[in-house]
Amino acid sequence: MIHKIRQIQLEILDEVVELLEQHQLAYSLDGGTLIGSFVHEGFGEFDDDIDIAMPRNDYEKFIALCETVLAPQFYAEEQSLVSGYHLVFMKIKKRGTCYELSDSHQSEEVFIDIFPLDYTVSDCGIVLASKRFFMQKLKAIIFLKKGGSLHRGPIKRKLKQIVVRTLFPFRIKTVYQLYRRMAIMPKSEFLTNHAGKKDKYGGTPFPASEYFPLKNGLFEGKLYKIPHNPQLIIRKIYGLKGIKHYQEKNRYRHLSQKNKKKV
Repeated sequence: MIHKIRQIQLEILDEVVELLEQHQLAYSLDGGTLIGSFVHEGFGEFDDDIDIAMPRNDYEKFIALCETVLAPQFYAEEQSLVSGYHLVFMKIKKRGTCYELSDSHQSEEVFIDIFPLDYTVSDCGIVLASKRFFMQKLKAIIFLKKGGSLHRGPIKRKLKQIVVRTLFPFRIKTVYQLYRRMAIMPKSEFLTNHAGKKDKYGGTPFPASEYFPLKNGLFEGKLYKIPHNPQLIIRKIYGLKGIKHYQEKNRYRHLSQKNKKKV
């Protein structure tokens, strides 16, 4: 099962990368996909998704293109494309596929994630700490305000969802507009991915000079763009033991654990 899902994810990635290159939009492998490229030149044993990141300007240009340039078997989900969308990054999905989620006993169509990269104030200090705190809280509110019935997941998450819906009666779009205004800053020496990481990793800054210019890196036998200094970027985001923790991972993050038996 996981092998089939990965093949579909690579198919989506190749569709996206081809379009980005045609329109001269920058991207890079990100998150666990970047670490996988650096360590394995491909998927690690328990990698169950593909992540890429794009500078905010290019990310928003791609959103505007998605409805007209994507092949008909693919489609995009993002705040400006889907009413009530509950995430702060984009998903590109393939129609007619199935990806069974780990904590909700639900499924969705196979996807890859695309995250916007924003400039940030510095790599330390109270201003940065405060901004990271509020960005993470706004992101959580947007996620927990997801429309429809309560999550079929952990009781703790259901309780949080009830609290958020009660205390924050605003539409998701309104909260997202505030989140986006806080995220976008003038060009500076540091970049961050506010959308893709949680807890202590959320909004971690890294030097733009070590990220650009992008270079080629191998992933599953093909060349894709990666940061200029991937080891430093990984260390800045995940800490000195980030690669070690990645190598010790023993469960899927998103996919139902029963798929371990179907490799």
